[in-house]
Order: sequence, then structure tokens, then C-alpha cells
Amino acid sequence: MGLSLGPNKTAAPGYLYSAVYVAEKAKYIYYIDAEGLRGGLARLGGEGRMAVVEIEEASAGVPEVINGRALVLTPVLMPEGELPNCIKPLGVLEERGGGLELVPKVRVIQWGLGFSEVCKERRPMYPALAPGTCGGCQRLQEKRGLPRRAWLRGVVAVRSMKRLYVATWGNPLEWQEVEYQCDGARKRGFASAVCAEADTYVIFVLDSVITAAGGGRGKRVNPHAVAAAKKAGLRVNEVGEEVSVEPPQCEGWRAYARRYVEELARVIGIEAAVVVTAALGRLGRRVFKGNPDIMLSELLWGLWQAVKGLGAPKGQLTILLDVTHGINFMPTAALWAARLVASIALAAGYDKVVLQAYNSTPYEWHYVKVFSEEITHIQFPQLPKSPAARALYYGAPLHYALLCREIPWPSPPAVEPRCQGGEIHYPPLGVKPLQLYEELLTAAGCPPRTPTLKELMEWRLVRVLTPTARKVVHHELNSVYNALRNRKLERCTKLAELLPYAFEDPEPCVEDNRNFVAHAGLLASHTELCPHGDDYQIKVNLNAAMPCLEI
Repeated sequence: MGLSLGPNKTAAPGYLYSAVYVAEKAKYIYYIDAEGLRGGLARLGGEGRMAVVEIEEASAGVPEVINGRALVLTPVLMPEGELPNCIKPLGVLEERGGGLELVPKVRVIQWGLGFSEVCKERRPMYPALAPGTCGGCQRLQEKRGLPRRAWLRGVVAVRSMKRLYVATWGNPLEWQEVEYQCDGARKRGFASAVCAEADTYVIFVLDSVITAAGGGRGKRVNPHAVAAAKKAGLRVNEVGEEVSVEPPQCEGWRAYARRYVEELARVIGIEAAVVVTAALGRLGRRVFKGNPDIMLSELLWGLWQAVKGLGAPKGQLTILLDVTHGINFMPTAALWAARLVASIALAAGYDKVVLQAYNSTPYEWHYVKVFSEEITHIQFPQLPKSPAARALYYGAPLHYALLCREIPWPSPPAVEPRCQGGEIHYPPLGVKPLQLYEELLTAAGCPPRTPTLKELMEWRLVRVLTPTARKVVHHELNSVYNALRNRKLERCTKLAELLPYAFEDPEPCVEDNRNFVAHAGLLASHTELCPHGDDYQIKVNLNAAMPCLEI
């Protein structure tokens, strides 16, 4: 309670007040330039509100220029009623299906600037972009004038969520321009990609796309596809209403396909990375002699390169898989590859991956999310063959860290088709899709050096192991840490001497590897703890452990 005393030492009328102080847990922390601001008691806001201001030096890395995806934390003023060209509102982030999803809802509010005690009147109301809005920024930087300064101060770059759009495209010559209904918005185009908002766009096509035909029998041909084919250097054949395309020569077949699809994507405003894979079966006068192994390996490699192109892996990765225009086995192959890429992304550093599949309803053209799944741990379609990948499979991260650096870096499954009459042949790759997956997975999470005990306990890779393996690893490492808590080792000591219930096992994994799996690979008879500063280096006998990784 508080009051103001009058001349007679009694409470002045209207000056009796009460104040409640609440300590709230911070949800957002704002870093601001406090140059010229002194600490102490300060008046913040109107109506006599006071606050205690503490100022301290901090290195927050406040950007001078913001490019890319950003989140509005305070209202972004729009005095003229419009946003500048450097800000494009996209929607709001909502938690759906276990992950964050960008929902295309943009809200403009009326924002008052308080009461002017100098002019004795309320300051004007301005329209403003509501907090929580996610948008795209292009060279947003501080300029003169209050609104310009407020724009930069009220927007924070979003780096914890990245979005990869993957579309399967069959034969663009057959598509027509329609009006898509994109979750409340209407957008016109010949492909459902007009509905997508992503950081990187990938289009998956078969290399037979440049031998396709469209039109004829009363059907119209896509004029944009014809123009793109000509611009890409393809030969365009027109017979009546039917139009077909083909490369002018066999050499550079894949390059023609990429240019063709890139030109098409630009028509709808997308700069896309094009993943071209081998085709299977007959199309027109040609027979494509590809096989699923080649196609899946090329697709897996191409999608992973696109994920790496998003930058440093952290936070959430959302993969938007659009199967609207895919033909035959393309949607199935894309879903298979996307799931494997999700696991590789987790090994590389992402906290979780949200995979969402989209399709468009026929003749209504609703762009619909078919399903959404959250992937939080590394998945193995089958028992891995390489020792390093098996170490991850069995939940032995230290063995993985030792073995992964011995495996050669995976090379791209480069394939260029050869033409023999009416047949298109592909050279053998020498690698199976799941073998390539193991190589990419092993390389993605491989540390530059062997982690110490404390580093193992905090290693992000352990958090994305399967739930059971993760719990076993944490339990075993905590047991070792607790055994060392009240003692200081002066020399390398066998783990069997530290743990109270450990037993000697000179030949582990003769019959099975249950003991190896149950102790996260830390076999008491074949593991040593060596002093390493204020930490410990764990040394394991790989020769003794290798039979455990071969079962």
C-alpha cells in the first residue's frame, strides 16, 4: 500500500494506491542499444508507470541488416498505411502436429503511441503489423525517421526454423493454368508450387521429362512449357495440336532437363534446385533402361545437397513434400527419400524434422495437407552394414565417433545417360541407396575429434538416437560420471575397477551382443578412463568391440 500525505499529515484525496509486484518468467529477451541510457529508476510508458532499469554490457549480435525469414516481436508501424518493399508478411507461426507451421494469416492492428505530457494530448494511432507475424525481409536496415528505426528494432531474424519445399513434377506440357486455393488465399498458376512458402525449393523430375508430349485430342498444351523448352535449347515438334520435345543431342541430356525445369519454375516466380534422376520404362519412341537403385540414390543425394544448402543445421527443419504433379512411382520415391534425409538432418544438427505431404484436389484445386509427422530420432530401414552406422544403431556413440572418420567421404552418384538407338542406358552406380544413406548419415554427424566424458554427456547426437538407445547411453554415462565424482584418477584406469557391479569379460559378444548394447558399448573389461584436464577421455578397445558390431 502507498499514499500521499496532505498538509495536515493525512492521506490526500485520490492518492491512496496499492501496488502488486509480480516476477514473471521471461518468454522473450530483447537486446537493445542502450547508449546514453542511465540505470536506476525510470519512467517507462504513460500514467506514471515506473521501472527499475539495470544496464549491462552484452554481446547479442544485433544485426545491422536483416535478410531472409524474420519474426515480428513488437508492432511494426505503418504510418502511410503500407509496409516498405523490404518487408513481406507471410503469416503467423502456430504449433500444429508437434511442430511449428507457418499459417498464412496476416493481421494489421491499430497501435497507439501513448499520451504526450508535453502537448497534453494523446499521440496519434497508426496501423501496424501485429506481433507474432512471420515475414520475409530483404535488406531491412535502420534509416532516418522513427518508423524506419522501429522496423529494425521490432523485427528479429528467425534462424531456428527452415523450410524445404520438394515437388514431384511429371510432364509439364499437359498442365493448364488454374486458380489454386492455398489455405485461404487464391493464387493462379500451372503448378501447385505457387501455394508454397519455403527457404529453398527443389523440383524432382525424371530425365524422360525432355522427351514428353502434350496437347492433341482436344487437349491444350501448356504454352509456358513450350516456351521454356525452346529457351532451354530443346527441339520442339508441333504436329497439329500435339507438341513434343526432345534434346537436340544425347550429350548433355541432364543439363537440358535442368535448364528446362528451371525456366518453368521461374515463370511462377521460383528459383528452384532441380534433381534429375534416371527414368524407367517406355515413353513414346524411347525405352529408358534405368532401375530403382539409380533413381533412389540420385534423389537421396540431391535432396541432401538441398538441405545442406540451407546453412548451419539447428532448430527445426520442415520438409514440405508436394506430390500433386508426380507420376507413377515418383511420390512414393520422394516420400522414401525425404524420410531418410530427415534422419541425416538430425545427425547433422537439427533438433527435429517435420515432414508434411501436400496434394491438390482435382478440378477444385484445393492445396491440401495430407499428413504431418514429426521425426525426432534417427531411423534405420534395415540393420546397417557398416560398423560406424551399426554403432549408432546399437546406441554406442563413442564407437561411432571413433569409426566414422575412417570411412571415405561419400561421392555423388553421378550418372549421364547413353543413347543406343531408341534405348537410354545408364552406367551402374556401384552403390545401393541404403548404402549411400549409411555413408551420408555417418558423415553428417561425425565429430572432428573423439569427445570426452563431459562432451559425450552433452553431445547433441545422443539426443537423436532412438528413445531406448538414448536412455541407455545417458544411464551408462551418468554411472561413469557418478563413479568418478568423489575421486581423482592419476592414471588411466579400467572401468571394471570403478564400477561396483562390473565383471571381467575377456571375450565379449561370442554368442550375442546383449552386454554391449545394454552398456552403450562401454564394456567394463575393455574401457579405460584417462585424466584429461578437468575431464576424462574414454578409451575403448575397438578390436574387442568389433565382434559386437558384426552381430
